Amino acid sequence: MKSLLSLLLTILLETGYAQSLSAESPACKIELITTSGNRFVGWLIEIEDSLIDAHPGKRQEFKEGKSHKPARFYFNRIKSIKILQTRSSRKDWEGTKKFVINADLKSFEEFRHRITMFRSAAGIPYKCGRLNFIVSPRMKKIDPAFLSFQMQVRLMRIFHGKKLYLVTAASSADAVKKIKTILEKEKAMIGNLWFDSHGKYASRKSLFSIGKEDFTYAAIKDGMATHHLKELSAYCDTTTQVGIGSCYGGATFTLPAIEDFPAQRMNGDSLMIGMSRLLGNATVYACESFVMTGPGLLNVNYSLCGTPARKKYKDPLYSPVWERAGEWNRYSGKSGSFGTPVSVTLRHDGTIGVKDQRYLQIKKNKEKLNRNLKKFRSGNYNIALLYRS
Repeated sequence: MKSLLSLLLTILLETGYAQSLSAESPACKIELITTSGNRFVGWLIEIEDSLIDAHPGKRQEFKEGKSHKPARFYFNRIKSIKILQTRSSRKDWEGTKKFVINADLKSFEEFRHRITMFRSAAGIPYKCGRLNFIVSPRMKKIDPAFLSFQMQVRLMRIFHGKKLYLVTAASSADAVKKIKTILEKEKAMIGNLWFDSHGKYASRKSLFSIGKEDFTYAAIKDGMATHHLKELSAYCDTTTQVGIGSCYGGATFTLPAIEDFPAQRMNGDSLMIGMSRLLGNATVYACESFVMTGPGLLNVNYSLCGTPARKKYKDPLYSPVWERAGEWNRYSGKSGSFGTPVSVTLRHDGTIGVKDQRYLQIKKNKEKLNRNLKKFRSGNYNIALLYRS
């Protein structure tokens, strides 16, 4: 196990892939053409791994920080981006003022790299009034996974305390009360909301928990079960991102019949749709497989992806989970559709991001998975757990 010093160095020194346009980065006016031929003119305020946010107002409104809701464009909706104006007197953009994207991620990455090179062309920081929350259980006894996550969030709050908040809660009512108190005080909206939770494979359905409350695809549609969570909808919109941080929280596969238990679909997609509708049509991320809690969770890497070492997981009953390692589903409440599966990461300030490659597209990860699959043995998993659920 890594020492605390090693953990600190890993979190602090590793560079991330997502870039935010702040006071250190260029603010520029752009003309964006969507793949459907529509034209958008505004000020670029943030660029991440696969999307940009732009201020739709005039330059004076941008300078005064007027609270227009940012327009968000994912790379697969962008045909081209043209730089119309920058706040720099330099001529860095001559000859490269137009970038053809054509819904291609690599072309978008080239644009992202190019625009983040010129930090001397600093613009005025844009304040969206968005806060990020990690909701984690209030522990009655030590749970290494929850303890690790909470410690790492507390560490990151030293540097991002104005944007990142850790909420430890014993129930949904407790969590919502704490979140609303912070939002009302800061007069802010929810930018990113992450639910740190265990999955319950023995229940044979996707879910996440807050304290003793389990939220399945059925419970998320139950007004009585979700009446506390629904109070957060006033602070969410289509810009909000929600992460269901439980193992198998977004699973869509069907578990085979075993003994007294018939085949059953996990219905993680239904849980995600219900969650989005509950929280202002937010974008929701949830995993088909295991969600890991190793060092560097908020460090823009693959720490959320991987597979566990314990013997009980190396059973054919878990084959669908292992085969989808590092695979996260993404549901957009704005478009009402699922995107291509991705591998999810967390930035230092708690913002949910997407990696350029999926976990199993990396050769060494695929090879490691195949080696583990050969070690699977029936009987490693105790099916008594199924009868206890």
